Amino acid sequence: SKLSKKVRAMFYSSCQTVVGTIVTRCLFWSAVLSQHASSYTIPSCKSTRNFKNSIKMSKYKELVQLSTTYARRMNHLSNRIFGEVTRPTNPQSMKVVKMFSEEPIQCRDYVANWYPRHVETHLLAMKLREYGLFRDEHQDFKEEMKRLRALRGKYCASVVPSYFSFSPVSEQ
Repeated sequence: SKLSKKVRAMFYSSCQTVVGTIVTRCLFWSAVLSQHASSYTIPSCKSTRNFKNSIKMSKYKELVQLSTTYARRMNHLSNRIFGEVTRPTNPQSMKVVKMFSEEPIQCRDYVANWYPRHVETHLLAMKLREYGLFRDEHQDFKEEMKRLRALRGKYCASVVPSYFSFSPVSEQ
């Protein structure tokens, strides 16, 4: 797997030191990268060209897994940098860690947008009803009840829309 640009930039910046510290930094990055690839070649940088063009990660992966204090501390540090579990953990606790590291259920797209777009569909139906292309009998019934209440004087006239106001029919 390829490394992210940020990790690669951090590696390049760490390689711009004197040759004496290059070996230590390569050991550190090998500890960090050992979790991501079993055999990954570290890209060469300008300051290490005289030292060595590339370093095979498989050697350093074995070094990291030794029980030395240095290897344990480097492993602990790399786990802290990448937000992983720093100490060995039992499978039951790893389930909890995995659960908290995932995206919350209410933020997942397939959960949040599971149901159809009721609001948009309703607004579209109301717009089509205004144009006379859709018949909503329930809304017609509610409007008729409002109109009849307004005629009986039970409904505030200011609430009744203008299309409910009728001019009295002149009897001739």
